[in-house]
Amino acid sequence: PLVDGLVGFCRRWRPDLVVWEPLTFAAPVAAESLGVPHVRFLWGLDLIGRARHHHLARRPPDAPRPDPLTDWMGHMARRSGTVFTERMTRGHLTLDPFPDPLALDPVPGVDRLPVRYIPYNGRAVSPGWLAGARSGRARVCLTLGATAVDRLHTGTGLDVNGLVRALAATGAEVVLALTPDQLDALRDPPEGVVAAGPTPLHTLLPTCDAVVHHGGVGTLCTAMVHGVPQLVLPQVIAPMYIYDEPVLAERLDRQGAGLTVRSAVLEGGELTGMLARLLEGREHREAARDLAAQALAMPGPGRTAHTLHHLTHTGAAAV
Repeated sequence: PLVDGLVGFCRRWRPDLVVWEPLTFAAPVAAESLGVPHVRFLWGLDLIGRARHHHLARRPPDAPRPDPLTDWMGHMARRSGTVFTERMTRGHLTLDPFPDPLALDPVPGVDRLPVRYIPYNGRAVSPGWLAGARSGRARVCLTLGATAVDRLHTGTGLDVNGLVRALAATGAEVVLALTPDQLDALRDPPEGVVAAGPTPLHTLLPTCDAVVHHGGVGTLCTAMVHGVPQLVLPQVIAPMYIYDEPVLAERLDRQGAGLTVRSAVLEGGELTGMLARLLEGREHREAARDLAAQALAMPGPGRTAHTLHHLTHTGAAAV
C-alpha cells in the first residue's frame, strides 16, 4: 500500500525532488518512476549503506538468485513502471549531518553531501530557572531520550536512582531532563539534583558542563554543536533496539570529546570517576569545542538547498 499510494501521489503532485530517510525504499521507487532526482537524508550513521556495500562485495557474481533487496525492490520498481538500480538504495546524493570525525568512512558509490546538524526540539519556552543565578557547581544534564524511553534496558545493574546517586557523588548540580515516568521512579534524590523533567535540550545544554545520555543521535548531536563533553551509556538501550549508539559513542570517545562506558553492567563508582574526569579534564572541554567548531563549519541548510535546487535542474549536484 505504501508504494502504490506514494507512486500515485507523486504522479498527481509531480514533485521536482524526493527526499527520503534510509528505510523508506518506496520513495526512490516513486522518484525513479517519475524520472526525478531523489536524495537520501541520514538520521544516523550510514550503517545501511555500508552493510549494502559489504553484502554486494562478498556476494559471488554467479549467485543463482538475486539478493533479497534487489528482488524485493525490483518487484516494486517493475510494478511502478521502472527498473531497479543501485541508485535506489543510496539516492543521487546522501545528506550526512555528521562532521568528518564522527562520519563513517566513505562508502563506494555513495555521493555524500555534508549538511550542518540543526538542533530541533520543536517550539519551546526556555524554563525560567535556566536564566537564574548558577549554584557555583558544575552543571550536568542527565537525559535518557524522548523517543527511546520504551526501549530502555533494565538489566544494566543501575536503575535511575543508582544512576543519579553516582552522578551527584561528583558534587555537581545534576539536572534530570527525564520523562515523567522516569522521575516517578526517583526516590530521595541527593542534594544538588534538579528534577527538571522534559526540557528542550537546545536551551539546557548550552548551560551545562557535561551531559550524560544513552547515545541517541539527537542528544549526541545537540551536545556536539554546543561543545558539551559527553558521557555516553549505550548499554541502557535494550539490545534488540541498538542501532548506531555504540559506534557513535566510540567515535566521539576517540575524538576526546566524550567518554564511553563499555561494560555491560553499570557501576556507580565507575560512573562517578568518569564524570569527574570529564568535568576536571581540560582536554575533554577543548576536544568538545573543537568538534563543535567542525560541526558548525559544515554547510548550512541554505547552501544545501541551493545544491538540491541545482540537482533538480541538471540531475547533478553543484558542490
